[in-house]
Amino acid sequence: MYCPKSPTDKQIAYADVIAKTLNIDFPQSSRDFTRAKYRAFISAHVDEYKEQIQGDDPAYEDEMTWFQMLNG
Repeated sequence: MYCPKSPTDKQIAYADVIAKTLNIDFPQSSRDFTRAKYRAFISAHVDEYKEQIQGDDPAYEDEMTWFQMLNG
């Protein structure tokens, strides 16, 4: 029986920041708790997230800078 992989800790943290910034509920169920679903969510919303962050912080460089701050 196929068991989908769980999302990585980095995916969970990044998706959480994106969801909170854009006011999106994610994940919505246990069915969303897969690496593929998190990858798809991040890909679908990363550009909108970057635009939001750039508008809030003129010193913004890229999403990796912000992501690295989350992970110390």
